[in-house]
Amino acid sequence: MVEMVELSRHLGPHKVIAVTSHPQSDLRLVSDIIIDMGQIAEPCSLGLTPTASIAVMSAIADALALIVMERRGFTRKDYGLRHHGGYLGAKARLDNV
Repeated sequence: MVEMVELSRHLGPHKVIAVTSHPQSDLRLVSDIIIDMGQIAEPCSLGLTPTASIAVMSAIADALALIVMERRGFTRKDYGLRHHGGYLGAKARLDNV
């Protein structure tokens, strides 16, 4: 991730938002905005399977997506144009015909 962030800097002015729970993460050093998840104890008996951290990351990603959608004025039509199909795609396109 750190290498990807560093390589992307030439693409123009943009902010890098890092979401991490690791205080010593190198990603923090190359990011403009840090969303700190805090220390997360994984319920896996081995302490390895990232179930709790994935749930937290999913909630943060959903919140960020909703905020960006609102600020950019993302509409049902925009959603329908980008969704591949299925129930949600069809539902989003009902008003786009």
